[in-house]
Amino acid sequence: MVKLYFYDLPVYRVSYEEYSRKMEKRLTVLVANAGQGSGITVPKSTIDALEQRQYEKLGPWQFNEIIGYVRLHFFGSQIRGEYFSAEKIRNPIGRTRVFLWHGSKLAPEIDLAPQFPATNSQVWDVIQQYIGKCRKELRKGRVIDDTCLLAIGPHVDWLSVLGWA
Repeated sequence: MVKLYFYDLPVYRVSYEEYSRKMEKRLTVLVANAGQGSGITVPKSTIDALEQRQYEKLGPWQFNEIIGYVRLHFFGSQIRGEYFSAEKIRNPIGRTRVFLWHGSKLAPEIDLAPQFPATNSQVWDVIQQYIGKCRKELRKGRVIDDTCLLAIGPHVDWLSVLGWA
């Protein structure tokens, strides 16, 4: 049986909101240290320079906080998701990651056969159910970003992708 890969979902170390809070806190500390002991207010140009330095050092959330991927695929009439991650005991902000395979399925597969002959919307619903099951299997605080898949998924002819049309 052939695996039909169709989408890689990024898994993030923290949510965008949590990342933004931590970055704001780091910037606040940098600004406080920049004006420490002088008793003067730090100028906006200095704050902007510190912000830019933080951005260049740590980068944007959507590409630099990824710690794994769920590689979605169909295996016959089943939907599965292989899990690749750079998960460590501690995942600080950093830029060295090696993604390792952690199994042929993050969550138990869901079979489309009971719904055969399925419609495109039924296949899409099963894909969403599977992603929901994957979310439950991840460590607390980890986030699966499915925004791009949600934008295109309802418009895909899933039956043609599966070769059932």
